Amino acid sequence: MGVKELISIAEIVYSLSLDPEAFGRVSLEALSIGKPVLAYGHGGVREQLERIFPEGLVEPGNVSLAIDRSAEILEDSPRPGFIGDFTLERMLSSTMGVYADVLGQATKRE
Repeated sequence: MGVKELISIAEIVYSLSLDPEAFGRVSLEALSIGKPVLAYGHGGVREQLERIFPEGLVEPGNVSLAIDRSAEILEDSPRPGFIGDFTLERMLSSTMGVYADVLGQATKRE
């Protein structure tokens, strides 16, 4: 069984790392197939959840709030919204845009 199959049978996907993730791919994959995500509100995952599923945001390290939110999600069954701009294509395009800006600024200095 692959990761996508495991995510598809989960009622909630957790991202409770104390180290912020730059992008949070697992969380976004879960959100993209309509699974609620409960995560510590830092790094890229915070940005995703603020726009797609704010019900899943928890202060980093707040285990009791994570437990309470889990119960709420299981009881109310909210579903994530549209993932919008959080696509691989958009991320790659934005990254390449940053590189182009940096190269442009370096060329102007020479």
